[in-house]
Amino acid sequence: MPGRYYALYAGAALAVIAGVLLLSVSLAGLGYEWAGRVLSIVTLSAVAGIATGYWIHFVRVQLRRLDGEIEYRILDARLKAELAERGRRLRFAQERMAELTAQEEAKRIQSERQAWQDAQVNAFVYFIIDRQRQVVKIGVSQFPQKRLASLQTSNPNPLELALFVTGGYPLEKSLHERYAANRLSGEWFQLTEEIVAEIESRKA
Repeated sequence: MPGRYYALYAGAALAVIAGVLLLSVSLAGLGYEWAGRVLSIVTLSAVAGIATGYWIHFVRVQLRRLDGEIEYRILDARLKAELAERGRRLRFAQERMAELTAQEEAKRIQSERQAWQDAQVNAFVYFIIDRQRQVVKIGVSQFPQKRLASLQTSNPNPLELALFVTGGYPLEKSLHERYAANRLSGEWFQLTEEIVAEIESRKA
């Protein structure tokens, strides 16, 4: 659009100048030199007005273009600032979510650890005796009677739950270390007088 206006201004100026030159020459040839001078002055004024209008229009176009560029940059800066703020909020939300997840995971681990520790302490240490083979199993279970039934299904000899006491894994470990010399396999030990005395003393 601005290029078309520039062409119109330039064309109009050239047409006026050409017409004035032809008319001035014609008047000078007819002896009207004063008329030619007046016409030249009027023409120069018109050309000056056209040139002024041209430059005014050019300046307006440039100012509009500059205004558009400034407005674009302002909008672009606002958009970037808004995107940066959204990104900051998103990162904060993600960090907060990760923090809450980590806290929940820590609580879960702590709960499981506490439950495991409680099970270690609160579980029963049992003495299951196979009197025909003169062996005893010293183990840990929260349900010694069920453990007895489970062992009996795979053992042809009758088994006896001689004793079960609280103490959990710490007590079991202590007993295993104390009677390590009598260990046959795993949690099975040779039933000695010492172990029988241990059972009777704990019953008392």
